[in-house]
Amino acid sequence: MYCFKHAFYENDDHSSVRLIGEHDAFRFIFDYYKLKIYNSELDKPNFKLYSLFVTNYNSVSSQIGNLIKLYESQVNKLG
Repeated sequence: MYCFKHAFYENDDHSSVRLIGEHDAFRFIFDYYKLKIYNSELDKPNFKLYSLFVTNYNSVSSQIGNLIKLYESQVNKLG
C-alpha cells in the first residue's frame, strides 16, 4: 500500500520550498517516531512516564527493524 501527502506552499518559492518540503516529508515518513503524551494521561495518579517511553521506543524499534535504546540519562532528565 502506498501512502502519500502533498502540499502547496503559497508563500514560498523554489529556493525556500525545498527545506520546508523536506521537513514535512520527514514528519510524514517518520510519523510513528513522535512521542505522544496527552494531558489526560498526566492527570492520572497511576500514570508512569517511563512505561510510555519504553512502549514508544519498542514501537519505533519494531517499525525500523533495529533496536533503539532508551538511555538512562534521557529518563533522568525527566525528573
